[in-house]
Amino acid sequence: MSEAIIQASGVGKVFRRYDSPAWQAFGALGFPVSERRFQPFAALQDVDFQVRRGERVALIGRNGAGKSTLLRILSGKMLPSSGSVSVNGRVHALMELGTGFHPDFTGIDNIRSALAYDGLPEKQIRVKIDEIVDFSELEDFIERPVSEYSAGMYARLAFAVQTSITPDILVIDEILGAGDAYFIGKSIQRMKALAEGGATVLFVSHDMSSVQMLCDRAIWLERGMIRTDGDTLEVSKAYMTQVREEEEARLRARARALTKGQSRLLEDRGETSYLLRLNVPQGPSKSPLWLARIRAGSGDASLCELTTPATEQQSADATLQILVDPIHMNWGTVSRRSGRSARPFADFGGSFGHAPFTLSLPRKPHESLWLELDILASED
Repeated sequence: MSEAIIQASGVGKVFRRYDSPAWQAFGALGFPVSERRFQPFAALQDVDFQVRRGERVALIGRNGAGKSTLLRILSGKMLPSSGSVSVNGRVHALMELGTGFHPDFTGIDNIRSALAYDGLPEKQIRVKIDEIVDFSELEDFIERPVSEYSAGMYARLAFAVQTSITPDILVIDEILGAGDAYFIGKSIQRMKALAEGGATVLFVSHDMSSVQMLCDRAIWLERGMIRTDGDTLEVSKAYMTQVREEEEARLRARARALTKGQSRLLEDRGETSYLLRLNVPQGPSKSPLWLARIRAGSGDASLCELTTPATEQQSADATLQILVDPIHMNWGTVSRRSGRSARPFADFGGSFGHAPFTLSLPRKPHESLWLELDILASED
C-alpha cells in the first residue's frame, strides 16, 4: 500500500463576519476586537481524511460547503483554526484563473517566468514551451498579452503550464469549468497520466461526469463536514440524489407558497410531498375544464377529499393531505356549474394548462395511492 501524502486530522477553519468594514480593518491589522463586533462562521469542522500517493480524489458538495477553503489549507495558502495538516510533497494548485500570470506579459513570457520559478534551466524551458503551446492550442495568441485572453484561454494556458512538470500533488479547483468540452476531455486524460506517473490529484468540480471519469474516490463535504468518503460512483449518486430531493422540495414549497422555514417544519414532521401536474389541452373554443372535487385514497379506502371552494383538506387521521394553489395558478373563481360548486381551469394564453396538486403523506407511504378528479361536463 502506498504512503499517505496528505493527512488531515481534526481540521477546522473559523472566519469572522464583522459588523462593519472598520472592525474588519482593525482585525486585519492585529488589533483586539470585541466578540460583540463579529459573528464566527465555521467553514470547516473536524475534517479527518488521508490521501495516498497516486490517488485521484474528488471533493464534491454544494457552493459554500468548504471545498475551496480545504484546498487552500492543503496547498499552504491558509492556516487552519484547529487541527493539523501534513502534506509530503510539492503542490501545484490551480484555484483561480491566471494565478501567477502577469496580464501585461505575453503568453510566452508568462510560460517562461512560471517554468523558471519552478527551477527549470533554460534548455528545458525551450522544450517545455513547445509542449505547452501544443497542448493549449493557443498558437495564434501565444504572442499576445494575457490580458486579451478569454476565461477559457486562461484556463488552457494555466492548466498546460502547471501540468507540464509532474507535481507531487496537483490541485484543480473548478478552473476547468471555464474550458470547453473538448479541452476538459484532454485535461482529464492528462491528469490520469500524471496520476499513473505518481502524482496525486485533488479535483473540485460540479460536473459529475468529469468527476466520475477522472477520480476513483470522492469526498462529499456538507456544511464544512465530511458527509461521505468512498467510491466515486456511489458517493456522486448519493450526492446527486440529495441535490434532486432538495430541488424538488424547493419547487413544492414554491407551489404551496411556503417559506423555507415552513418547508423545513414539514420535513421535521416527517412528511413527504408529491407534486402532480394536470395538463389540459385546450380546443379551438378555449373552453375551460370545470373541477368540482378531488379525492385521494389507498386501495379501497378514500382517505381525503377536497372540494374546490377550499384550498386544502386533510384526512381525519392526518396521514394524507391535498393542497391546491388557486391564486398563483390557472384556476378561476368558484362558480355554480350544473348545480354544483366548481373551479374553472384553463391556459388562456397557450395550448396547455398546468396546475400543481400536492399530496403530502408520511415518509412511509401507503402501499398504493390513487387520485380521482370529479370533472363536470362542459355546457358549451
